[in-house]
Amino acid sequence: MIPLRILHAVPSMDGEELQAAQPSLIALARHGHETALLIPDTERTITDDGRTILSYTPGWWGWVRRERRITVRKVATWTPDLLHAHGLANLGTTLDLARRLGLSVVVTLHHAEEPYAARRLRDPLVTWVLVPTEHHRAHALARIGLARDRVAIAPLGVTVEAAPTASSLASAWTIGAIDPGERAALRRWLTAVAEVQQAGLPLTARLLTTDPDRATEMAIATGCTLVCATGHDIAHFTAGCDVLALPGNRECSPLLPLTAMALGKPVIGIATGGLPELVRDGQTAVLVKAGDRDAMADAIRLLHDRGRRQQMGDAGRSLARERYSAELVGEALVAVYRSALGDAGVGGKAEITSAWRRMTESRSR
Repeated sequence: MIPLRILHAVPSMDGEELQAAQPSLIALARHGHETALLIPDTERTITDDGRTILSYTPGWWGWVRRERRITVRKVATWTPDLLHAHGLANLGTTLDLARRLGLSVVVTLHHAEEPYAARRLRDPLVTWVLVPTEHHRAHALARIGLARDRVAIAPLGVTVEAAPTASSLASAWTIGAIDPGERAALRRWLTAVAEVQQAGLPLTARLLTTDPDRATEMAIATGCTLVCATGHDIAHFTAGCDVLALPGNRECSPLLPLTAMALGKPVIGIATGGLPELVRDGQTAVLVKAGDRDAMADAIRLLHDRGRRQQMGDAGRSLARERYSAELVGEALVAVYRSALGDAGVGGKAEITSAWRRMTESRSR
């Protein structure tokens, strides 16, 4: 079939949206499809792997007066078939650009967005809204009010490689956590870790945070020995841990548990949102009730056993390979793109909506 040229709109070079999209972009390129990035406020014109970057300056007044004309010319020169917006950031700009160039738009949502997004997501140019789980799909239908035949499940694609080497001793291991941005949830996690540490089980705790001073202050208050890390590279942080904890009560980005499983790391998380659909409780992850600090401490103790960590990590990598590999997700994306472009050889809306599910079920048989 004819290769596609897809322009992917992402809000930044180092945000989670581009990290989440990158494996699938590589898979698309591997099958002959061309992809470029539309990113605001960057001086780069090409990525490290040779992908074209089209930049623009955001801000509605500047966009109307000057940037719109410049960006339209840039995009028209690259001649994309379709625009794929990752997240809601700058979606208004993306839709305005697509309208002027006569392009259809596909939007990926990583979170269960609130109804304020409804107006732009219901724009006639948006042919598909892609969500990672059935939980997100139900939310998009009920809370945002999207039509059922415009929402498709397409999880993030991940690259499953050899798992990094874990700690060499059963008693020496590292648990990493992503700062949930919720003070109460972070305090509960730090208290649970401190409880395990003070019981005499050697445990190194690391936290990826944008506010290390606040986290350190809370760690001291709870008696937790903590090492703070900063930055945006989730895969690099997770690779340095034996277990990844997601302590927030609010829904986490699907990038976090999928990255952990692809790297062979068990997950500790809260049984809320779409997380129970992405992992398998008791097999690849330990899920606990929201607000239950004792259950969080018990989950940490459970994964103190190196053999259990290895078993759950291997199960996570198998699940990531079977259901979330970049090749599989890339194949589902191509079906969605061709449907958006009106390809006569692609099945109807109902078929495309379940494309990823059909592909994963055929693999599991």
